[in-house]
Amino acid sequence: MNNKEMINEFANKFIVVEGNKLIFKSDYGEFEKWISELLSQQKQEFKKLVGQALTNCHDCGVKPGEIHEEGCDVERCSVCGGQRLQCGCEGYDSYYAKWTGIWPGAAEADYLGVDLNEFSRRFSQIFFKK
Repeated sequence: MNNKEMINEFANKFIVVEGNKLIFKSDYGEFEKWISELLSQQKQEFKKLVGQALTNCHDCGVKPGEIHEEGCDVERCSVCGGQRLQCGCEGYDSYYAKWTGIWPGAAEADYLGVDLNEFSRRFSQIFFKK
């Protein structure tokens, strides 16, 4: 379930609008049960993502947690959020841009419910800038 679907389900199950007031239309126990089920689903989805084998960097070959080799085309810039190989920004922090074992933006795109191309186009500067 992506964030938009989650918000819609919450609103449909638990909220009613009367005039300018939002009224909780369910007992708290039902709400707690819904939250518990939702967290369980989210935890399972996270485990699937994290449970995937972490890989070495596809370009420079470093292991997860290591700093990319000079000239790696996968490494992100900590200053502008773009591809480090092409930016040349000053003040770049190589420790901030370590290889995680997951393609840059894949986990974030999955969480946001968008594909990796849309994530790169719309959000990469938000997530990769220090």
